[in-house]
Amino acid sequence: QVANTLKIHPYRVKLACRSLVNISHEEILKIMDYLYLTDTKIKGMEIDPINALELFIINFNEIKG
Repeated sequence: QVANTLKIHPYRVKLACRSLVNISHEEILKIMDYLYLTDTKIKGMEIDPINALELFIINFNEIKG
């Protein structure tokens, strides 16, 4: 369903899910900070929610550390 919403290949979503297995506490905190800021931008209409999700998935490894 995520792949359909984002109009990306399901394998990219599968790869992103695999990388969730080995995340440290510090990385989780970085991700939560990023998502908090992104949520604020979405609510302030600074960024489209779909674009925000796409950017999160694309930049996930850079965000976590």
